[in-house]
Amino acid sequence: MSESLILYQFEMSESLILSLPSKQLPFFCPKLPCEIVISVQAKKQGENIMKKMNYAIRRTQVLDECCTIKILIVVDGDNGDVSLIQFNDLAEHHFEGAPPFGMGYILDILEQDAPGFVKFEVHCATRESTYSESTQSSQRQVEVNFRFTPEKIDLYDEIWLFGYNGQDDELALNAAELNALHEWMNRGGGILAMGDHEDLGAAICKDIQRVRFMRHWTTSQGVPSRVGEDRYDTNRPATDEQRSGDEYMPFWNQSDNILQPLLDTIDHCILAIPGDQGPLRLFPDHPHEGEVYRDGEGIQPGYDDFPNGSQPETIAWVETFIQDNKTRRAKGRVRSHKFGALGVYDGFTEQVGRIVVDSTWHHWFNINLIGMKEADDQTNYDRYKIFVHNVACWLAPKQQQKQMYLRAIWHSQFTSQVMENYYISNASWTYKDTQEVLKAFVSESFRKDWLSLWYPKELLNPEKESRDGLFHEWSPYKCPHWEVLEAELLQGVIAELRPLILEMMRKKRTSVEEQELTELFEKGSLQGVWNTMKHWSEVIDKQRTMKEMYAAKIR
Repeated sequence: MSESLILYQFEMSESLILSLPSKQLPFFCPKLPCEIVISVQAKKQGENIMKKMNYAIRRTQVLDECCTIKILIVVDGDNGDVSLIQFNDLAEHHFEGAPPFGMGYILDILEQDAPGFVKFEVHCATRESTYSESTQSSQRQVEVNFRFTPEKIDLYDEIWLFGYNGQDDELALNAAELNALHEWMNRGGGILAMGDHEDLGAAICKDIQRVRFMRHWTTSQGVPSRVGEDRYDTNRPATDEQRSGDEYMPFWNQSDNILQPLLDTIDHCILAIPGDQGPLRLFPDHPHEGEVYRDGEGIQPGYDDFPNGSQPETIAWVETFIQDNKTRRAKGRVRSHKFGALGVYDGFTEQVGRIVVDSTWHHWFNINLIGMKEADDQTNYDRYKIFVHNVACWLAPKQQQKQMYLRAIWHSQFTSQVMENYYISNASWTYKDTQEVLKAFVSESFRKDWLSLWYPKELLNPEKESRDGLFHEWSPYKCPHWEVLEAELLQGVIAELRPLILEMMRKKRTSVEEQELTELFEKGSLQGVWNTMKHWSEVIDKQRTMKEMYAAKIR
């Protein structure tokens, strides 16, 4: 049994059990109670016949043995007494924002609040020879003197870099480390990289392929200053008096729950919020940020970092707060600047790993998150946590992407909305209800992204017109809607999963091998794509027949 993944065990009786108030179980919540009781209402031949059954879904290993994404977080920086970036809950106000900085909140978001279809396993390391914390201790194991070698980094799916040391630091990555890291990235490993103002973070990030051209790292790239009117100060006033200039706007407004707006955001997975809530619109602020390059503007000639002319993309912008220059800031006046905050590179199109860069790690540190975290209204923090999960999910290699999609589909089969179709033998509605459940818990952007593992992206996001204004091969007038493609794929997958689920419901099976589940998913998804192509070609044939018929009439 140790090699088997115990999924669900069912118990049935005729006794009447009160149903849950919600039609959909929160199946993406990893903290479900050990036993969930639901009831099913069946309809037969137009008659409302209540058939109450007790279905106890015992939570076993299925929610723990979900898709696991292994993340390595690497930092640097040491002032001789303590580490400058610490993996704890430190969120104190230091003079002028000086370190040390804690990032324990991010670790909690990853490890304790992850969506139910994925589990994040986080390991921490520092480039420094020692790691020491302030008064608050996280009791977390941190590897010291970390160096990038194939033996170490091949254990991970993603590497997150929070760099502090500058461009001339002795701990800058050497050639052997860069080669190991580049090979790992070219096999599909995902990178999150960031520093802060000036050249903070350059030691660990400035020479990494693709990453080096997505963000301003070194003085030669024109990094923003920490002081003066040209610094990138996004702090927002907390009161009307601060806004009008009657009161100083303190440095520590970065720690409140008044966030800066994200501007000109692009429809992208890491910004998407499930349901009808729209994209992420607010972000932590800070008095001196770094800068992400506009799309591919940072790429230098003579380098082949980006295969086949592919380019990174800036997906969110921010700007300094200017109120007729009336606002009095602790750090002085500031000029108006609009600059890149988040940049991405989708390496999947070129069979390499994905990348996310951020203008500053102050969008991730406790000191900038504490206002959201401790606010009475948790809306901002809840949305921010989704953003963190989105980044971690999007950076995962292709195989993990497929596994997440499989788990999302599998878990959805055990919501009350979908499960009742199994008991009333309504196969045609199973995939439709599955699609509805996925809509509630997975953003449209991620659903499209997962589908792109089987369908061309042009098919999922067709352009209305080509450059000459005429319909082209990827026109929506020629392509089925992406939700139709999703429905076809779901039909194929559920057709393969259905016999297994029915056997489990009848208590003929209580477990299934992990490999078996994966094989069923692969077979079903390919069948779904085949059905799509078949039905699409049939429509095209009918259109061709109609065209010939009308052509004959015209003649």
